[in-house]
Amino acid sequence: MSFTKEIEKQTLPIPCPECGRKVKKRIEWIKRNKQLICICGAIIALDTKQLFSTIKGIEKEFALLDKTFKI
Repeated sequence: MSFTKEIEKQTLPIPCPECGRKVKKRIEWIKRNKQLICICGAIIALDTKQLFSTIKGIEKEFALLDKTFKI
């Protein structure tokens, strides 16, 4: 099982600063895009630096767990 692929399938709510609507997008989509256009027309810049840092940390933890359970 690839934990990275499973993480990328997860969705995150992205709030619109103009109308407050939350648009759900998969992490894999967020990785490929720098902005999102809300239904109201607002352009939302996606600052993914912290997100990717958190994902890398999670992936490292899964790798450690994988090593721990292998005999």
